Amino acid sequence: MTISEGSQDITPPIRRPQPLVAAAVIFVAGICLGMVAPWSARISLAVAATVWLACVGAMLVHRRGINALRNVLLAVAIGAGGVGVWQVNQQQVSSRNIALYLPPHGQSLITARMLIISAPKFSQPVGRRALYSATGPSTTFIARLLAAHAHGRWHRVTGNVIVRIPGFLPGLRNNQQVQITAWISHPPGAVNPGTFDYRHYLSTYRILASISARHSRELHILSARQSLLPLSGWLDWLRLRLRRRLLWAQRGHTRAAFSNIALLLGYRDPSIRRVARHFSQSGAAHLLALSGLHVVIIAGAIWLLLRFFIRRPRYRALVAMLVIVVYMLATPCGPPVVRATVAIVMVFITMLLGWPVEILNIVAAAAIVVLFRTPAAITGVPFELTFAVTVGLVVLGTRFQRAVFGQWLQRQGDLARAANTRWSYARLHIKHWICAVITANAIGTIMAVPLTIYRFNQITPLAIISGLILLPLVSLALVAGLLELLAVLVWPPLAAAVATAFYPVVFSMIYTVRQLAAIPGSVINVRSGPWWNVVLCYAAIALWMMRRRLGLSRATVMILGVGATALLAGWYAITQPHRSVDIWVTSAGSGNAAIITGPDGSAAAINCGSLGSPHFLAGQMASLLHHRGIEQLNACIAGRIDPAHASAIGMLASRCGHAPVFTDYCDAHFAATTASHRRFFASLADLKLQVHGLSSGNILRIGSSISCRVLWPPRNLPAQAPTGMRGCILLLAACHRPQVLFLDRTENPAVVQMLAAHGIRAATVVLTGPGRLHAPMLAALRRLDPTSLILSGEVATAFHADQRLLRPVPSRIYAVRQVGCVKITLSRQGSTIQTFLASPALSR
Repeated sequence: MTISEGSQDITPPIRRPQPLVAAAVIFVAGICLGMVAPWSARISLAVAATVWLACVGAMLVHRRGINALRNVLLAVAIGAGGVGVWQVNQQQVSSRNIALYLPPHGQSLITARMLIISAPKFSQPVGRRALYSATGPSTTFIARLLAAHAHGRWHRVTGNVIVRIPGFLPGLRNNQQVQITAWISHPPGAVNPGTFDYRHYLSTYRILASISARHSRELHILSARQSLLPLSGWLDWLRLRLRRRLLWAQRGHTRAAFSNIALLLGYRDPSIRRVARHFSQSGAAHLLALSGLHVVIIAGAIWLLLRFFIRRPRYRALVAMLVIVVYMLATPCGPPVVRATVAIVMVFITMLLGWPVEILNIVAAAAIVVLFRTPAAITGVPFELTFAVTVGLVVLGTRFQRAVFGQWLQRQGDLARAANTRWSYARLHIKHWICAVITANAIGTIMAVPLTIYRFNQITPLAIISGLILLPLVSLALVAGLLELLAVLVWPPLAAAVATAFYPVVFSMIYTVRQLAAIPGSVINVRSGPWWNVVLCYAAIALWMMRRRLGLSRATVMILGVGATALLAGWYAITQPHRSVDIWVTSAGSGNAAIITGPDGSAAAINCGSLGSPHFLAGQMASLLHHRGIEQLNACIAGRIDPAHASAIGMLASRCGHAPVFTDYCDAHFAATTASHRRFFASLADLKLQVHGLSSGNILRIGSSISCRVLWPPRNLPAQAPTGMRGCILLLAACHRPQVLFLDRTENPAVVQMLAAHGIRAATVVLTGPGRLHAPMLAALRRLDPTSLILSGEVATAFHADQRLLRPVPSRIYAVRQVGCVKITLSRQGSTIQTFLASPALSR
């Protein structure tokens, strides 16, 4: 129907049906129901099959009522299928799966035969000095279990495991059968608030166990011959070879090479941690992470490149589809890449068939494909962000551009048509392109804000500006990487020439993102909000998208959006800590630390040390601070100086605002006593960190609410004092009436005598760091008579091995390795203790 109005014809837009959108929504709802459904996968799949057959029968009858019944049956079948897919992938395992026989806590020794299904990856510590890591090189791979030895014979077992072996094993290859005698356990989960849950990440890929060997000689290769199946092992090997060739082509420019590999293939090497942090701080993390934007840019570059060789669009579309699928297989095949690849392939198919392109239908089909392949991706950040932003761009992109730039672009179009020159039309196309980029950045930022606050605890006010500045550089770097990749496959020396020619582009990108990250206010850390506020925000955005169909006015939807924002602000106001101090006693892998946070955003780290990777511990502590909405530390207190503590303290202090480091007065003023001290203070000088000495009588004030009184060491302690007397700081933290005593080096006899001589009273005692519990220390603890005793580090390990050690101490005992992070809250009303995991404290 056409309505004539004067000399203009107004044709209402044709609303085509979007059946896959409804199917995708119902499928997602079914997967969410499957997370909590108590019934088995067989029941769900049987219901789906039965209802589907009934739906097919209803399709044969063309009546009005039957059509409605058919739609209902189809919806029930799709929802039940979603429930079954989730349960089959995440809840159902075979009776021989090794995960069913693992102990709930701790490790057990196993001798197993397995097939390597990934390319073994060699990793080594990153740092300018040996002090920066106490761990050595290691080899990691994923394997499929074949058999386990028990009771004198071999038993068939199943399941995939991740294996870590110390050292470099050059003879290890993918698709080889090996035998190993090592320790098996559940993968480590999140034990601190706001940190990465590695166990959940591995369970997404059906890896439910972890094997760790003590020595490389515990692994034996049964057969050097590599089997053809599974193909995933060869695919991973090809990815590794491709990365090595790209790295060889850019030898001499390691950081630029790994940055380009991260952009092109999605692999982030530990050497570019700082570059990745700069992208995150500038609000442009989505430009470094391999996403649908990268696939679209690569697809556009491939299409333009094929125009010089294939003239017919249909043949060009076929070749482009093949190349894009091969490119997807060269990446880790994450949800954003799979989604974009499926969407682009469907666009090319519609072009070949001559069908109209329905973007929402294509996005819905991509969501169904991703979730059918990996249902657990629905709880991951990549899936949530990529589909939220994509749907926002598809639905709101045209509206936003028309509302903001419509009149201006119309005037520019009239001027271009009046001039009627190539240059005028070229300028018009450039203006349209700039407006489109601004629209995409604005909508992408708005759609990602609720998830960014909830998942990453930060707001990036400069994200739109950073995206506009970095997008051209990232696009050029991607095109350069694509040309280098093609050159590597054709002739490797040509790839080196291409890499040298485009090195200034990658260097400019790294330099620009570093300058953008240094702008004050580029990132604002906030506390993570509740999940229901995220749902409310996206519900308000969805109502705005569908307001025309629902007949809602702009004012109504805006009022609902303001209401959701007011609820979020009210939640933050109610849950804001008032005049209370939180102390977090944490454990991270082979390390531990205590973090004190105040209501004014002040924070300090105490006895931060790790026998493993200092980068890992520093990242865990930084994630905890971001979870609390804290940007930087005010102080780092080092109880002792050794490779385990010194490396982690330097990393954490430099990462969290270059916080000053406080250490033992003797260590600070006699820094050249040992080689380890000299290396420690030299590393702090390289990082431009200030060092201060603490002695008894000093009062360290952190913010307005935290006061720490130093009880040990004495100021007159000589530099030649025994090692057991030095390298120990005894702190008494107080907020109003409750006090918490931090004690390191429990075997120090002088500290025990000092505790016995002074009438110190503390509601809670925190034992951290190395040392064993002996009779004098136990007697001192009995005299202190604390209400709660928190164990971390070697003390917690010794207590876990023999819980009779602290039987004489009449306190409530919390071992961090058992209950996860322990939170102590100090306020005027007293002190309260909460644990991150559900394990209860041990009462004595």
